[in-house]
Amino acid sequence: MNQRVAHAVLLFCRALRSRRFLRQESLPAQKLMIEATMAALIDEYSLTAVPLEMRFGETRLSTGTGFIWNNENQLFLITNWHNVTGINPRTGEHLSKNASEPDGIVMLLHAEDYRFEKSAQVQISLRGREGEPLWLEHPLGRKVDVIALPLPSISGAILCPINQLPQTDMLPDRYANSSRA
Repeated sequence: MNQRVAHAVLLFCRALRSRRFLRQESLPAQKLMIEATMAALIDEYSLTAVPLEMRFGETRLSTGTGFIWNNENQLFLITNWHNVTGINPRTGEHLSKNASEPDGIVMLLHAEDYRFEKSAQVQISLRGREGEPLWLEHPLGRKVDVIALPLPSISGAILCPINQLPQTDMLPDRYANSSRA
């Protein structure tokens, strides 16, 4: 039983113990039932996309997305090179009119309370003390618009590394079989 389903069962048991979950006036118990149902129904793949805000100090420069990858128990944020540099990888020009480059990223994660709101905000620095990038680039650099940013320990948020989810073929059998013929 995965953690999300176990949590849904726990919420359901709490609602049952209250013995009021079917009554109209029991709003807290009804809320527990709704949360338990949602926790059981949300597909774990929908938790893998991580909305990002690229910032310089407290100023939001842009938004983007990424996902989490686990490599030997080290978590990485995988996102585009242009997100962390603020530079167009094809032209080498700044993406913003004022040549701003982000110095941090805010990851908008699902809180562990399973309310399915992007309510856990985690700030990650992009550069070290000497201004050096903290991310890993592809050996071809900006020609491959992707980076891996090592993540610190994060608590209070649901993290779903995409490479730890069950790998299944997303094509229906009728399409998978026709492409093999």
